[in-house]
Amino acid sequence: MNSNKFTEWSNLIANIGIAIGLFLVILQMNQNEKLVQIQIKNQYAESYIAAETTFAGENMPLVWQKSAEEPQSLTLAEMRIMESQTFAILLRWINLYNLAESGILSDDEWRKEVSLDVGFYFNTPYGRAWWEYHSRDGGLDEEILPIEMKKLIDGRLIALKNTNSLSSFQNIKEILVKNMAKD
Repeated sequence: MNSNKFTEWSNLIANIGIAIGLFLVILQMNQNEKLVQIQIKNQYAESYIAAETTFAGENMPLVWQKSAEEPQSLTLAEMRIMESQTFAILLRWINLYNLAESGILSDDEWRKEVSLDVGFYFNTPYGRAWWEYHSRDGGLDEEILPIEMKKLIDGRLIALKNTNSLSSFQNIKEILVKNMAKD
């Protein structure tokens, strides 16, 4: 009888140990998922840095300025430079959307990034024309561009209709001049 009691207690303790072990494995998996999310966010930030470094390159600032001030006079080569910027940011947004769809990131994360970036990358005469063409006629169908993202971008551009990146820079310049006059 003592041997049966011992066996029962041993089985109970072993089962409790297995349950604790499973709990710890689940906890570890959850921590690993959070680490993966952090790594992905870091990689995304690094891609931003790389894009901005390219933007600050030798010709990009002048091409961007021309696209904002005189978009109708862009050469084909300049249009291709601008397209690399607009398409690169769109691909990053689509990547974030796909990560959210797989449960790695939240919907709020990709939405926030798109909402913040649309004004800079697409809210110039060139950016708007590029978006109008590519989102309607240029092959960015629902297989490539999620309809939810298209609606968000369209909505942000409607909200920004009376402003553009150039006007933001002009407003900053006016504030700088005003502040310099105070000194």
